[in-house]
Amino acid sequence: MKIKHLLLLMLTGFFVIACSDDDNETTSNATQIEGTYTGKAEVAISNVSYGKFTAKQIKIERLSDDMVTVNLTLNYDGITSVKTEATITYSDGKYILAGEEITEGIYKTKLINGTITSKSEYNFTFQITSGAMLMPILVTVDSNDDGADEPRDASAIVGTYTGSASLEISGAPYGDVLTGRNIELKQLRTDSVGITFMLEGGSGSMVIEKVEAGATVTPTKDGYKLEGEEVITGIYKTTVTGTITDDKEVNLTFEIIPGSMPMPIVVNYTAAADFQRVKATVTIDATDYMKWTYFSFKKGKLTTYSIADKDAGGMLDADDSPLDEESFNWDLAIHRYDFRTNEASAVNTQETDFEKVTTIPTGDYIADSEGQVISDVSNMMISGPTYAPFNINTVLNTWITSNTTVMPPEYTIHKYVYVVKCKDGKYAKIQVTDRTNDEDVSGHITFTYEYPFAEAE
Repeated sequence: MKIKHLLLLMLTGFFVIACSDDDNETTSNATQIEGTYTGKAEVAISNVSYGKFTAKQIKIERLSDDMVTVNLTLNYDGITSVKTEATITYSDGKYILAGEEITEGIYKTKLINGTITSKSEYNFTFQITSGAMLMPILVTVDSNDDGADEPRDASAIVGTYTGSASLEISGAPYGDVLTGRNIELKQLRTDSVGITFMLEGGSGSMVIEKVEAGATVTPTKDGYKLEGEEVITGIYKTTVTGTITDDKEVNLTFEIIPGSMPMPIVVNYTAAADFQRVKATVTIDATDYMKWTYFSFKKGKLTTYSIADKDAGGMLDADDSPLDEESFNWDLAIHRYDFRTNEASAVNTQETDFEKVTTIPTGDYIADSEGQVISDVSNMMISGPTYAPFNINTVLNTWITSNTTVMPPEYTIHKYVYVVKCKDGKYAKIQVTDRTNDEDVSGHITFTYEYPFAEAE
């Protein structure tokens, strides 16, 4: 009898083990890969990169054993998030995802490539189109989160430029060379700008006060190429082509056709790098407590670097090497609601109307001083935030105050206009106006600036 019981127990154990092994073997592909993946996203249009951005999330959810939904949180150029579906196969230690095109809202999204080796090694490529897009956007997300590049889009060239204009008709000069003429560039989309040209020139009865043009912006090795479509302003049909370098040297050619005139008036517009004045409004993604974003008034570009050691306050570049802040040109660094400068100083004018500040104010310009910033909030409710020591500018940091006696905290944006004396001796005027983006996500800092505001004496 004991032998029979022993045999029965052995058989039962065998079947339990066999069933357990069988369950492991039949775990679905979808179950194996579902979850959240966070990595670096690179955005490209027509094979031209428009920047790399960190901390973009992909969430994969199971539909069936071999099909999943793939949700990409992008927050780029008005695209908050997109969704598609994909089938899964397993080969050579990798899960291969083949996508179906899904329409959600105005966007059509397809996963054209997806490979998952593990939760820490993966690559996805999405194609996003909409009725308003001339070309599809390709977004590649991978696990190699090595930092964010400078964005290479139309936002880098917005602003007001002052230069000279020479007019021609059929190759012959038309009137004198005009100096001190302004053009204003405003961003329309990621890859396009609108241009207002205050020409105020011509001859006789043909004096042109103002024309408007539009252009597609394409990054080049040392700047941006502009190619325009015809825009009609009153009786004038205008197209524009040309370049703006990274140093803001402007060379644009406007072709203006007044009414039924058979040949265009060609206007060659130039603005030297040292002669241009930029007035622009920018929004900086400062949502990450572990990153500083560097900004140059002259170039209008952003570069983001990580805080390497939140206790020591060190910095890392994209290659995880110690960051040399003297290796590139910058004026401001922004971390959440904190500002610091590159050997600059600032004064608060107490004025809240940007246009009313027209002269360099007198008074004490305050340089950066020792301080600290919040670098980690993961244990906020248990032990409070973690701080990292950094120099900060106490004047610029008066742009916002908070009331933490209530939950959630209440914030007041004072909209003061500040004047910054930069390291190069020039002055900039700056006004911070918002701390959230269009989706009401905090940590998106919007400010208007003018540079150079005036030349130093």
